[in-house]
Amino acid sequence: MPKPSVSADRIRNSHPRVWEHFTALANACHEAGPLDEKTRRLVKLGLAIAAGTEGGTHSWGEPLG
Repeated sequence: MPKPSVSADRIRNSHPRVWEHFTALANACHEAGPLDEKTRRLVKLGLAIAAGTEGGTHSWGEPLG
């Protein structure tokens, strides 16, 4: 699991209930979709690159084997 960004940590710490529900929504979306694990990870990597989040891009550096 990638390490949350500084912004994500700030939200998690200052609004724990929002973070809890956000995480639940993300997990539900993750499980409901037709994409396999490798494809989901590649999409998330693409989103991090497109958003220009260097930390987010590096956090997905684990091999996709």
